[in-house]
Amino acid sequence: MSYRELVEEVNKPKSNTGVSLVSSESKSNYNQESLVRFDTSKKIPLYYISADGGEPSNDIIESYQEIENIIGDVFEDFHTLRYDLTVFRDPNFPKQNRGNGKFTSKNFYEELGIDYGIIVAEGTGYFNKEWNPDPQKMCANASSEPYSGGTEIHINSETGFYAPDTVLWVNMGNGVDMGNGKKCEWDKETVVHETAHAMGMFNHLSIFGDGPQWSPEAKKVLEIIYKNAGGTKYSDLAL
Repeated sequence: MSYRELVEEVNKPKSNTGVSLVSSESKSNYNQESLVRFDTSKKIPLYYISADGGEPSNDIIESYQEIENIIGDVFEDFHTLRYDLTVFRDPNFPKQNRGNGKFTSKNFYEELGIDYGIIVAEGTGYFNKEWNPDPQKMCANASSEPYSGGTEIHINSETGFYAPDTVLWVNMGNGVDMGNGKKCEWDKETVVHETAHAMGMFNHLSIFGDGPQWSPEAKKVLEIIYKNAGGTKYSDLAL
């Protein structure tokens, strides 16, 4: 596959990814014929939310620095926020990690002063045994909210960029006890991988998820996505 074909293959979400693209104007399904991504004409805010309001780990910080090494200085520094996200976890599934349906994005973002960007949180990774019985294989994910496997992204139909009120979550770890007190493991590559999902690499490929979590070829694909404007036809992508 050529790099243009790889970008198209990864950027047009398949039905099994849980990703849906919606036109920000019509609120109907977005008819995707070209590249979609975050608009980086302004920096993307980063938020780290935890129950104690602490700082993200070095692994998380360095993961976003690695992405910037690929596509440029596109992120703000992390804003740390205090919030106990477990209020959105369903206690009826103690050996899974699922939402309870109480998360309301409008109220939540208004309360915390968030209107755009990427939220990183730990322990909020979606784990549903109906999808996969192995908590390690569902240790982290990107989504529209915590404890969720779904991602809905509104796209400006004129530009192909994400809508200016887009907020996406990168959920690291699912908190499920795998035995002997062990929980699923994730590392910097996992953070980069899940963030790349949020940034437009929606589907797994042999170079991205179906093989290694991250690879030199995956880096090149992300670089191409952010080298080209939203709405660029895949056949016209600058490499």
